[in-house]
Amino acid sequence: MKYLKCAREWTELVRNMEPDSSLAWLMSNAGPAIKYRTVTELLGKDSKSAEKDLLSSSLVNFWLANLKPGLDRNDLHGAKTETYENAMGKLFEFGLKKGKPVLDKKTELFRRWLRTRGYC
Repeated sequence: MKYLKCAREWTELVRNMEPDSSLAWLMSNAGPAIKYRTVTELLGKDSKSAEKDLLSSSLVNFWLANLKPGLDRNDLHGAKTETYENAMGKLFEFGLKKGKPVLDKKTELFRRWLRTRGYC
């Protein structure tokens, strides 16, 4: 593929793709999060290799490491990268959801705390 000079060329390229070729393009050019979400959400498949790539990506591991147990107000809500709401927001954007053992383990304390207060 030739180098695209501006956003207009990029937009035109994507608009003119057939749906199957758009998905194939995503699968061959995207990073682990987009590949995982393409497979699971757009193609409706379960891919262990896409999940493995996602869970081994540096960004996912960075945000998982920021899920530190702590139930103080500043641990749950705030602007810091280690606050629960920020780490969970990023992990959700990457495609991680409940039922994934690595995420469930890291969020167990938070979920238990929410249950004891009647939030879920």
